[in-house]
Amino acid sequence: MAKCGFELISNQWESEFFGQQIAKLQFLPAQTALSPEFNKPEFNQESTVWHDFDLVQCKLHADQLSQIHQLQNLGFEFVEGELDFCLPLNQGMQSDSGFSIAAIDDIEQLEAIFGSAFLSSRFRQPWFSAEQNSRFYRTWIRKAVLAQFDDLCLLLKNQHNEIQGAISLRAIDSTQARVGLLAVAEQARGRGIAKQLLQSAVNWCLQQQKQQLWIATQANNCQAINLYQKQARLEQISYWFYHSKKRL
Repeated sequence: MAKCGFELISNQWESEFFGQQIAKLQFLPAQTALSPEFNKPEFNQESTVWHDFDLVQCKLHADQLSQIHQLQNLGFEFVEGELDFCLPLNQGMQSDSGFSIAAIDDIEQLEAIFGSAFLSSRFRQPWFSAEQNSRFYRTWIRKAVLAQFDDLCLLLKNQHNEIQGAISLRAIDSTQARVGLLAVAEQARGRGIAKQLLQSAVNWCLQQQKQQLWIATQANNCQAINLYQKQARLEQISYWFYHSKKRL
């Protein structure tokens, strides 16, 4: 495949987690224009090129128009858009509220919240079952609490010790951090919890001497976009595409 401008890279973790062969299609750096190789029969959407994988994923920036056209010719489907925001940080953004770090005893509540919070994400039907979607995000937030994927999880509780929402974070390098997941409990929505969680993340980042906080969200998540664009700048718009051998 490399001679035609792309390569297929197996995603071992997702393949094992979801019980299917999943790969990522990656365009080579020099592949910036349409290649006549893609018009050959061996590269159509039913060709044996794809037979080793149940699902092939590709994420492209919105301005990669040639590559997007190539994916469509190869039978890839548009799945979702993604907006990536960057929030510049300074000490004047610190608040007195601080932050609260989730502990092992919080995992059960967190799994209940996050397991049903992302039903419309790219890990959805018809490519993934509702059970797989829920298990994926329950696993993610559990690993965040245990510092096995993200570095930690911050949360907000009410007076009854019930979790109202949580946000996971990981350090990118000495000056940058990224939000992994952010979710608000269904019964607590509409109360400004997401804004408070974002402030908790800012407080943690400033304590860690970070200068930038990155956060991505789906293009159809209007509430999140409205929240982030008030403080952060939009840096990148990307699109996810899938080539699937079968649908659920």
